[in-house]
Amino acid sequence: MWKKRLVSMAMALVLAVSLLPTTAWAWSVDTFDELKRELGYGGTRTIPVTGTIEVTERLTIKPGANITITGGGTLKRAASFTNNSMFYASGSSKSKARLTLENITVDGGGVKASEPAFSLGGDAFLTLKNGAVIQNHVCTSA
Repeated sequence: MWKKRLVSMAMALVLAVSLLPTTAWAWSVDTFDELKRELGYGGTRTIPVTGTIEVTERLTIKPGANITITGGGTLKRAASFTNNSMFYASGSSKSKARLTLENITVDGGGVKASEPAFSLGGDAFLTLKNGAVIQNHVCTSA
């Protein structure tokens, strides 16, 4: 008798968990160090950012990487980060670097920086999709 109750409780638990929204199981990047690490892996990947991450140094997209940053969050330039672009991507004729922004905000925070938000070298591509917002960037150089 107790075995039937145990099996019934286990089945009820499985059914209850299956009713949770799928976003409850999703992972996202929450810190600058996590974002930097994920970008460092290269390859083809989607990196979800749901909160606000303060960008304190340049983020590099490797040659051959195909990165999508999404998730509804914000990447915001730190007030002390004034000497570089927020993103740098460079590829080669054999190995293109691609960065896609979708449903994400890249906010310069009004910080006066010596370089623009994005620096794209040879064979690098930046694609803005639905919900991508680039705002409040101030570049002090020509």
